[in-house]
Amino acid sequence: MFPPFDEELAFKYCKEIISLLEEKKLSLVYTTEKISAERFANGIMIGVLVAKNSAQENKILFTVSGISRKIEGKFCDAIFIEPIVSNKKIMSALQKNDKEIHLLTDELKICKKDDLKKIQLRRSVLTSESLEKVYALYSFYCFNGKNRSLKQICKNR
Repeated sequence: MFPPFDEELAFKYCKEIISLLEEKKLSLVYTTEKISAERFANGIMIGVLVAKNSAQENKILFTVSGISRKIEGKFCDAIFIEPIVSNKKIMSALQKNDKEIHLLTDELKICKKDDLKKIQLRRSVLTSESLEKVYALYSFYCFNGKNRSLKQICKNR
């Protein structure tokens, strides 16, 4: 987050959400039916934005990283923000290389030392190609109304 948004307050709400998840007062639920074992074990990041409405009241928006989970339950009249790119579009972007990447991941666990670098390189090429396709799905409107792609934003950092 960046000014004029209150980062300390957002951090406080992030910690509160984590506590509520641990206490089972909020639920982290899967939104996709088919999840690989690798993805199933992944953690999440929680994001919170505290913004003022026209009456200068705090409004809390929150989300989680990824496309396969969401938080359910009531939290301070906060609004849960769904992913900006659908699960279907992400899975479509990953489809071409996904099976081979998983096979190579399994091979890495049992391969001979001589084959390690070759398998790692092939897997790296495929994952990079898949990530490029996913990144191409994201674009954001800036404060000035201009729409910028994720790739363009990252290139300028």
